[in-house]
Amino acid sequence: MITRVPIGMVALTSRILVAVFVLCNATFSLAQLAPPVVISNARIFNPRTPGEVKTIEDAMAAIMTITTRDLGLPAVEPLYIHLHNDTNAFAANAGMYGNRLSSATVRFANAVAVENRIHVNLERTKGRSWGDLVKTLAHEYAHNIEFVFSSLYRGPQWIREGFAEWVAAKVLHHLGWEDYATTLHRAKLEVGRQRGSLPALTEIEGSTRWAVWAGYPNGAIHTYRLGFLAVDRLMTKSGVAGMEQYFRSQDFPTCFGLSWNDFYKEMNASLVDAQAVSVATESAAKPEWKIGYQWQYGWKDSGRNGSLAKEVTREDVFEGLPVYVLKSGNNEELYSRDKYGLIATKSNGKILTKRNIPHDVFSWPLQAPMKWETSFVAESPQQKTQRKFAFLKNIPRAEDVTVPAGTFTTFKIETYGLENGSLLTEQWYAPKVRWFVKTRSYLAVSAREEELMSYKIN
Repeated sequence: MITRVPIGMVALTSRILVAVFVLCNATFSLAQLAPPVVISNARIFNPRTPGEVKTIEDAMAAIMTITTRDLGLPAVEPLYIHLHNDTNAFAANAGMYGNRLSSATVRFANAVAVENRIHVNLERTKGRSWGDLVKTLAHEYAHNIEFVFSSLYRGPQWIREGFAEWVAAKVLHHLGWEDYATTLHRAKLEVGRQRGSLPALTEIEGSTRWAVWAGYPNGAIHTYRLGFLAVDRLMTKSGVAGMEQYFRSQDFPTCFGLSWNDFYKEMNASLVDAQAVSVATESAAKPEWKIGYQWQYGWKDSGRNGSLAKEVTREDVFEGLPVYVLKSGNNEELYSRDKYGLIATKSNGKILTKRNIPHDVFSWPLQAPMKWETSFVAESPQQKTQRKFAFLKNIPRAEDVTVPAGTFTTFKIETYGLENGSLLTEQWYAPKVRWFVKTRSYLAVSAREEELMSYKIN
């Protein structure tokens, strides 16, 4: 059952709430808060794709279905969701006991949970997809569950936030939107790369120090990703029952079977490279494409799947640069002929994006290991926007990969955001195929995967 608490004569319909939550078109006065969404006895809802989520009620029904049915966690009822129109209203009204949020929290938080309430900053969530918002709400709802376990909000910040990340990842997994193993894999790669600058868990036990670390470059990796990996180890040891008992009792050794010091040692020992780095004994020269080369892929993403074909259809010149045109349906990608750097994308003949210089997808000849950096300014002529991108490319090793088209020796290219350290893509380039045999792209909610089904390069 879903009700709303009225303020004066104000009453919002679900349709209005959707517009407010996604588009942030409402014009609430800072002096008058919008009525909260009040949820209890949420219906069973298991959307196969994020597109099936249309309202806040849908989002919370999906989250509560998974957390109670699949994870064995208690329901938080009634649950109040407060939508704050801008950052000032969010900061002023989302703190505990009527207090203002700290400036550090306001800087990086899109939403916060207090007891059985979730506060959302609509200014920060503007334009985000419902799938992305489900992930955010699932994280905050985990804090509401923690309040059910223990109303005292006890325990290190890394456990509390790591548990919230664990719940959010499990919700997406059981919805079929992103496999938990893939989420864990990504976190291990990101944290492993930062292992030389990571804080000790003891340094992020308190909320103040946590906020400081979260505000640094790569802050999300130093805090949320690290906490997630630590909690994953604890959940593997004792499961939901152990975590619930810990929140209630704060008896770490009894709940998880080892002392704090032993766990810290175990965790530190695990923070090594997630991938072994090979010796540079193999290399791959730049291939030569020909008109008519074709690659057929199968793809899956957020509960959906399908196939797509890519073909080198012609040579061309784009703003003075000789390029190959790689066509897929109505879409085209333009790669420089000298290095196969991506310079532009088109759809139905119209330019979607163009770069001031090519995005160096490769650095020939490829070797393992190797690294390079690439940066460019991407322009969207239709939207009249520009954005600068800076990436770190990393090839840790050469490896054999099996896809439907066969088994191939590949060079795995990892792409990280240079500023925040986030892993964006993993691509497996096979010299024999002269292109990628597998690609994993990390999106806001899911990891889209493509695998080679067949190819023609004769």
